[in-house]
Amino acid sequence: MYQKILFSGIILVFIFSCGYYLGVSQNSRIDPIPSLATIEEFKADFVRKEIASLRNASLKEEEIIEKIPPKLDSEKLPDDKNNNFENPKENVIEESYDARKEITKRLEGYNKYCEGRRRSLIGVSFITGYISRYGVSVGDVHFWTCFLPKAASSSLSVTSLLATGYLPVETKNSVATETWDKGRNSCPSSQSNCLHKYSEMPQKYRYMGSNLDKDDKFASIIVGREPMSRLVSAWKDKIYRGSDRSFYYRKVKTAWSSTNRPNCANHPTSEAAWNAGCRLEFKDFVSWVARGNQAADEHWRPAGDVCAMCSMNLSFIGHSEHYGEDAQVLADILHIPKSYLPDDYSKSNEHAAALNQNAKMASLDEFFVDLPRETLRSLKKIYEPDYLMLGYVMPTWLANA
Repeated sequence: MYQKILFSGIILVFIFSCGYYLGVSQNSRIDPIPSLATIEEFKADFVRKEIASLRNASLKEEEIIEKIPPKLDSEKLPDDKNNNFENPKENVIEESYDARKEITKRLEGYNKYCEGRRRSLIGVSFITGYISRYGVSVGDVHFWTCFLPKAASSSLSVTSLLATGYLPVETKNSVATETWDKGRNSCPSSQSNCLHKYSEMPQKYRYMGSNLDKDDKFASIIVGREPMSRLVSAWKDKIYRGSDRSFYYRKVKTAWSSTNRPNCANHPTSEAAWNAGCRLEFKDFVSWVARGNQAADEHWRPAGDVCAMCSMNLSFIGHSEHYGEDAQVLADILHIPKSYLPDDYSKSNEHAAALNQNAKMASLDEFFVDLPRETLRSLKKIYEPDYLMLGYVMPTWLANA
């Protein structure tokens, strides 16, 4: 009996020892990473780890969050030990837009193109004077602005009038079209805080910043738009569905001659033509422009021509596609607080916003895909200076035409 009890005790001790050993061994292993149920949990876990590992690098939490790829495939993440996703674009972290760096790069391209082409702007053509204005910011910076049509000109008007003090800062997010239009186009010569025509610009500033005293501060400003996108916008807004079709119907009457409906040019009014089913399609409009009619109206006239860009001695080139970011740099140039700038520019451009909401969206390429090579070559020749001066990359289908 005693031997049986002793043997049972030995067995129990052995079992207990094995269990203890297995438990210690199991606990000494590295715990596997628990599977994350959602992509949100993955992102949160990513941020926590980045903050912990980079705490000593003085990175701000927002900068760490910006490093998270915008789109991650939650099905691939747990199983892909090497983080090599099937679609490499999903693992690429895009660089954030640096407005100051981009504007500097645009100015370098502009100055390179205009070298040898520049002249002092001591006089302007009618059309340049029609779309350009002079003003003085509350930071005592004199400036000349060309409001390029179809390139955030409404937003730039609001920014300029906030800079001069014409618009109260408290109204910056609710400026009606009639309000900024009055400050830009109907300003009494006696009122100093709105925008003025070239003829009311002090003589010494008409040289676009040349030969000024050190104490004089001057800036020459333009905001551009991708040239082919601007051309499409001009057609949509002014030719095809604009409320002022009557005015532009007369301008493009000769465009009908090369279409399969030449009689559409014979109607007395645009309304009559419209009611008769006459629609000047984009391919017909752009072919007409390419045949030498690029100067028929400022809405599709090249920026370099309509704004006399090489004579402006530009100190700021913005892009309408990044207007909000670029305007932050413009505020520094005009010596105004950034708090003067609107939080949202849609109110100042309600007309365009409404058109965009009702538009059947199509990519830019789709408008040009069926155009003859000869037409594309003409467009390239006409608008290539704008690509170079404004700092846009020409689409491949246009560059290779």
